[in-house]
Amino acid sequence: MNMILQYGTQYNCSLFDIERQERFSFVHSSDGQIHGVYIYVSLLTACFVQYAQVFVPGTRRVCCFKRYGSGRCWVKNVVRQAKFEFRCESIFIAPGSTPAETQLQLLFGAKIRRIRPVFRRKGNNKCEIESDYRESLSLRDDCPRKVLLVDDVCTTGRTLNWFKDYLTGYGYEVVMFCLGMNHRLVSDRTTACFLKMAEENGNHYENHKDKDMKIA
Repeated sequence: MNMILQYGTQYNCSLFDIERQERFSFVHSSDGQIHGVYIYVSLLTACFVQYAQVFVPGTRRVCCFKRYGSGRCWVKNVVRQAKFEFRCESIFIAPGSTPAETQLQLLFGAKIRRIRPVFRRKGNNKCEIESDYRESLSLRDDCPRKVLLVDDVCTTGRTLNWFKDYLTGYGYEVVMFCLGMNHRLVSDRTTACFLKMAEENGNHYENHKDKDMKIA
C-alpha cells in the first residue's frame, strides 16, 4: 500500500523502507495536525463496531512494539520515512510517565527525559495534565529546530499537543506523529478511504468487507 491519506485524498508516496522495501500509509487527524501510520482501536471497540475489525492487525502491531519492543525494524523505518516526508531535521520522543526509557526512546534516544514519575495517563486520558508536569522533564536543547515529535499511541491528542507547546516554547517547529492513532481522531472520510484501501490490500491488512460502510 503506497498511498498517503489526507481527508480522503490520495497522494503518491515515493518513500520506502530501505531495509525491507516496505511502503507505509499515513493517516491524519481530522484537524490535520497529528499524523500516524495505523488507525488504533480498543479490543472492546473491535468487538462491537463491525468495520473496526480491519484495524485490529495494525493495533496489535503497535501494542506488541509498545509492550515488548517487537517489530523494531518497521518502527525505525516508518519514523525515518515520516521525518523525511515532513522535512524534519531531528526526532523527539514523548517520554513515558516514569524515568525509565520507552521502547521508542531506546530506538531514537531520549532528548526529552522524565526526571521523576508523574500521574500515569493511560486510562485517564480525559484528565487534565498536571500543573507541575513541566518540572518533571529535562530537555536536551541543542538539536536542529524542526523536529518530528513521536508517541507510540495517540488517544485524545492532549499529550502530543502539550509536548508540542512545550517544545515551541524553546523555539522548535514541531510536527506531531504517532504509530497508532485512535479511530475517533481520524475524519470519517479518511476512515472510509482507509477501509477501501485495506480491502484492496489483503496482504497488508485482514480482508474485511462491511456492506454498511459507504465509500463516498
